[in-house]
Amino acid sequence: MRKNGISLVELIVASAILAVMMAVSLQLLGLVASGRKAVRQRQTAVREAGNFMQRASALPWDKLDQQTLEGFSLSGNTADELQDARLVVTVLETP
Repeated sequence: MRKNGISLVELIVASAILAVMMAVSLQLLGLVASGRKAVRQRQTAVREAGNFMQRASALPWDKLDQQTLEGFSLSGNTADELQDARLVVTVLETP
């Protein structure tokens, strides 16, 4: 005759399954968070590059040289969000 309710073995198995599912969920949340951070950093870098190009295109043609463009720096928000970011400019002169 079987009693109503759950046995100790069933409770242990259910707890183990729950623990495994929670561990997998936490790892997945960590991956999602790091992915979102990478996307946000990439968007910030692309926005900064666009801003740089806009500032450079606003300069007169005769002022568009390596020295002038190297004087540009990253905006404060970009420098805060992208800790190791640096702005590298190379001007190639064509004959």
